[in-house]
Amino acid sequence: MADDTNERYINPYIEWMLDLRNLYRLWERPKALQDRVFQKLFDQAEIARYSETERRQYEDSKKVFWDNYSVIKTARDKGVLEGIQKGIQQGIQQGIQQGIQQGVQKGILQEKAETVQRMKAKGFSAEDISEIAGLTVEEVGELLQ
Repeated sequence: MADDTNERYINPYIEWMLDLRNLYRLWERPKALQDRVFQKLFDQAEIARYSETERRQYEDSKKVFWDNYSVIKTARDKGVLEGIQKGIQQGIQQGIQQGIQQGVQKGILQEKAETVQRMKAKGFSAEDISEIAGLTVEEVGELLQ
C-alpha cells in the first residue's frame, strides 16, 4: 500500500544521469542542470543539432570572431609595446636633459666658488666680492666655506 504523503523519490544523481542520457530529446534544460557548469555542455548539444549548412556557418562565424579577436589583440599588444618604447625614449631624453641642466648648474656654482676664493685670496672683502660677482654676502660666505 502506497503512502499518499510520500512522493516518488529519485536520487538526484540518477535523475541527472537520466537527463544526460536523454539530452538529445530535450527542448528545455532540466532544473537539475541549470548550473553554469552545464552551459558549455548544452551549447555543444545545441550545436550538435545543427544541419551541415548551419554547422558550417557556425564554424565560419567562429573563425571570423577569432580572427577579429586575434587582430585586435595583436594591435593592442603592439600599441602597448610601442607606448612602452616611446615612454622609455622620452624618459631617457628627459633624464639626459635633466642631467645636462644639473651639470651646467653644478659647473656654474663651482666656477663661482673658485672665483670667490681667488678674489678673497687677493684681499677683496666679502662686500666687494658680493658686488662684483652679483651674489649676496651670505652666498659669498657659503662659497668661501
